[in-house]
Amino acid sequence: MCQTVSRHPLITIDIAMSNTTAVQSFKLSTGGLFYTLLLKARIIEEDKYHARRLILLFIGITWLILLILSAIEGGLYEAGVGISFLTDINPHVRYLIVAPILLMAGQIIDPLVAGVIQHLKTSGLIPNNNHAEYSTAVDNLARRRDSTGADIVIIIFALGVSWLALPGYGETTELGKVSTWLWTTDGKSLSVTPAGWWYILVAAPLSQVLLYRWFWRFLIWIGFLYRVSQIRLALLPTHGDLTGGLSILANGQFAFVVVFFAFGALLSSGVAHEMLVDGSTLKEMQPVIYGFVAISVVAMVAPLLLFTQDLVNAKRHGRREYGALGYRLSNAFDKKWNQEEAPMEQGKEILTAVDPSALADYNAIYETVSGMHAFPMKIRTIALLAVILYVPFAPLILIEIPFEEVLSRLLNTLA
Repeated sequence: MCQTVSRHPLITIDIAMSNTTAVQSFKLSTGGLFYTLLLKARIIEEDKYHARRLILLFIGITWLILLILSAIEGGLYEAGVGISFLTDINPHVRYLIVAPILLMAGQIIDPLVAGVIQHLKTSGLIPNNNHAEYSTAVDNLARRRDSTGADIVIIIFALGVSWLALPGYGETTELGKVSTWLWTTDGKSLSVTPAGWWYILVAAPLSQVLLYRWFWRFLIWIGFLYRVSQIRLALLPTHGDLTGGLSILANGQFAFVVVFFAFGALLSSGVAHEMLVDGSTLKEMQPVIYGFVAISVVAMVAPLLLFTQDLVNAKRHGRREYGALGYRLSNAFDKKWNQEEAPMEQGKEILTAVDPSALADYNAIYETVSGMHAFPMKIRTIALLAVILYVPFAPLILIEIPFEEVLSRLLNTLA
C-alpha cells in the first residue's frame, strides 16, 4: 500500500493519484490461460482490448469454417437437407452475436468493477486498520482471475458438454429420419459431417469457454464481495445515497448484465429452434423465458444481501445517535427562543441567528438517516435489469406474428 511520506500538499496529491491509477488498472477480463496464450502469440497487447481483432479471429475459426465445410459437404442450403447451415439460426446467433458480445464485455465490465474497487479503497468505507484485510481480498480476486487451473477445468467441461450434446438437435427418435448440416443419415445409421465434427470439437467448445469464463469471473467477484462484507465497514448513515455510501456496489453488479444478456440471446436461439423446427409455441416457452429472467436477476442482485445486516445496524445506530443529538438541539433551541420572559428585542435576533438554520439542517439529516435502505440497489435498477434480460426474447414474437402485422398493430395504436 502507498503511504504519504510528506505533508507537502503537492506530493500528497501525486501519491494519491498514483494509488488511484493502480486500482483503476485492475481488469477482471484479463488473466488466465487464454489471455496468456494470446499475449505470447502477439494477437493482443497487454492493457489493450483489441475486441475487433478477437471478434474477427473468433468468427473465422468458428462460423466461417463451418460455412465453408457445410458448402463443401452440400449442407449449406440444400432442399434435401432437413436443417441446412444457412437456415439454422443457432450457429449464426452463437458466433455472430453472442460471441462478439462476450468478447467486448470486458470493455463494459472492467471500468465498473475497477470503479467499485477504487471507491472502496479511497472513499473511507474501509477503515485504516482494515486496509490490509481489504488488500488481501483484492489479491485473492486477482489470483483467482489469473488461475490457469480454472481455465483448464472450463475447457474440459466445455468439451464434455459438447460431446454429450452430440448430435444436439431434435428428439432422438427423429435423428435417423432427416439429414442436417451436422450429420447425414440413410434412415438406419447416422454419420457426423466434417462441419459437425468441427462444431463438436472446436466451435461449440470455444463459444462455451467464452461464456463459462465470464461466469467464473462473476463467481469470484461474488467471493470478493463476501470478503468485503466480512470487513468492518465505516458506513455513514448520513450519506446522501441512503445506503451508507455502498450504492457504488450496484454498478458492479449491473455490469454483469452484459454476460447474462449474451446467455439470454443463446437461450433465445434455442427457443427459436424449438418453435421453428419442433412446432412449439411462444406461450409454451414462456415459463422458460420468465424463469431465465427471474433467475438471472436474482443471481445479480442477491449477492448485495451480504451487506444488508451492516446497513440495518448502521441505520439503527444512526437513529439512536442522531435522535439523542436532536433532542439536545431541540431542547437548547426551545430554552433559548421559547421563554415567556424573553424581551421583545429577542424576536429581531431570531432573524439573524444560526440556531433555526442548524435545527432545519439537523431535521434534513435525520430524515436521511431514517430513510436509509437495507439494500444497496434501487428497485428501478432491478426492474431495468429484468427489461434488458427480456430483450433477446422479443424477436421470438416475429416467429408467430408476421412483422407486417406487428408493424400494423403499432401504427394503429399510435393513430
